[in-house]
Amino acid sequence: MEDGALDFAEIWKEIKPFAVKYRYWFIITPVLGFFLGNALFSLVPPQWEAFAEVQIGKISKSEYAEPPAEAVARLASAEFADLFMKNMGGRLSDREEALFRKSFSARQINSSGLIGITVRGFSKESTSQVLTAAYKTIEGAHAPIISGSKDSLAKKLDVLEGRLRRLSWINGKFKNSSSVDSVQGEAMSLYIMGTMENRAEILRQDFDAISPTNLRKMSSEDAPVYPRKRSWSALAGFLGLFLGIAGAFVHSRVATHKNL
Repeated sequence: MEDGALDFAEIWKEIKPFAVKYRYWFIITPVLGFFLGNALFSLVPPQWEAFAEVQIGKISKSEYAEPPAEAVARLASAEFADLFMKNMGGRLSDREEALFRKSFSARQINSSGLIGITVRGFSKESTSQVLTAAYKTIEGAHAPIISGSKDSLAKKLDVLEGRLRRLSWINGKFKNSSSVDSVQGEAMSLYIMGTMENRAEILRQDFDAISPTNLRKMSSEDAPVYPRKRSWSALAGFLGLFLGIAGAFVHSRVATHKNL
């Protein structure tokens, strides 16, 4: 056998008396841990999880009611949680409120204003209701921004189209005259009208692009996501085995010390 190589036969020979003496410890403690894990599992309230995709509304062709990155940061803040609780009007218990504040999260899904929100609750139905209420809170915050932008663009477009009608009428007057000044005036009015038409077209595109914040899709887990029974049982079993080995080692050391 090479120097430095482990000789498992020798190692087993050394620990075999210890393993045989405390073999029942190594059997009983994992079993006790397993049953203890199951007992604790039954005492922990199960938690369901729900997820939704929210499309942030647009206030122009290139602008959102709220920049997605800023929206995600705001949704993670205590201020949003406080606003949500205010909108809920005391319909959540203290335990449900604590779970919402702990579990609610948001993330940006892509660059097109789509964000994902996730929340947990103590039943599948209540979790879906809380998620829907969270979406309504987001939608409610964006609604006045979108409405204000729509009204502002409509007014600008109305003013610009009124000026275009006025210029069109003036241009018609120039066409009915053959003077040099009329020709120059017509050319100038056509240039101005072209510039204003381009501006009006940009405003029309922005106005047509306006859209409300909406719920794209929502889904919830059919089974609780926490606690996981198998994980708890396995962890408790391994912990029981570890405690059994540690207890056996301590007992062995104490017994050896007494015999000295």
